[in-house]
Amino acid sequence: MRVADWVFGLVLLIGAGLIFQQAAGFSDMPGQDYGPAFVPSLIATGFTICGLVLIFTGIRARAPAFALDPAARAPGRIFDALLTLGSIVFMMLVWDVLGFLISSTIVLTVLSARYWGGKIPQALLVGVIGSLVIDWLFRKLLLVPLPLGPLSRWMW
Repeated sequence: MRVADWVFGLVLLIGAGLIFQQAAGFSDMPGQDYGPAFVPSLIATGFTICGLVLIFTGIRARAPAFALDPAARAPGRIFDALLTLGSIVFMMLVWDVLGFLISSTIVLTVLSARYWGGKIPQALLVGVIGSLVIDWLFRKLLLVPLPLGPLSRWMW
């Protein structure tokens, strides 16, 4: 399905308005030039600019709001979409039991194998390395520990 640019522009403008509204409620930091509302306001400004550009280019193109892409009718596309949505549901259900590393390795391997035409060794490599990198980024750089599940005795 294709969504017109102007629809995404409206979504960005609405999101920018909500961010501005929330950022306006942040209290100022005494003695600081920039308060906690500075970065969210910058992001909202970027959303506003991008939203306006998308609206103007979308209106000029006169595209319908929603249209079915011919590629969506290709065999297997609906299965691909359901597999992607199913992987999100799978992660939500097994996140605490299996932990992030095991569940994300399964999801990344299955999705990579499906989208790369069944290349299992490469997909498994992507699943393992991708999960380890994502876990490391969250755990070490962002300081957000992801659940380890049964690996909690062996992992960092």
